Amino acid sequence: MYKTVVFDLDGTLLNTLTDLADAGNRLCRKYGWPTHERQAYRYFVGNGIPKLVERLAPADQRTPAVLEAALADFKRDYGQHLRDTTAPRHPRNAGKAESERRAAGGVFQQGGCAGKRGR
Repeated sequence: MYKTVVFDLDGTLLNTLTDLADAGNRLCRKYGWPTHERQAYRYFVGNGIPKLVERLAPADQRTPAVLEAALADFKRDYGQHLRDTTAPRHPRNAGKAESERRAAGGVFQQGGCAGKRGR
């Protein structure tokens, strides 16, 4: 019997795209970079926040100093807004995991894990 189950929340069980896009566009405006349509962020996310920031920065601005500062700014801003619109991807299935756990007769240790270093 399994005692631990791990879920990938960011983008899989939780729809985080709008909050990420909004934070990304605030960062772009702050640095004078072009902003992007929300749907374009589907192609920017998926390899971590540092890679997202790198993808947002125009090629001629991707210096280590600029990327480091922009990453710090993004983390600060996103940290203040990461729950503005984030919601379960399929709200109608929100109780499904709990009912499946009970049906299996198991008790699982619950916790969260994000692929964000230093948090």
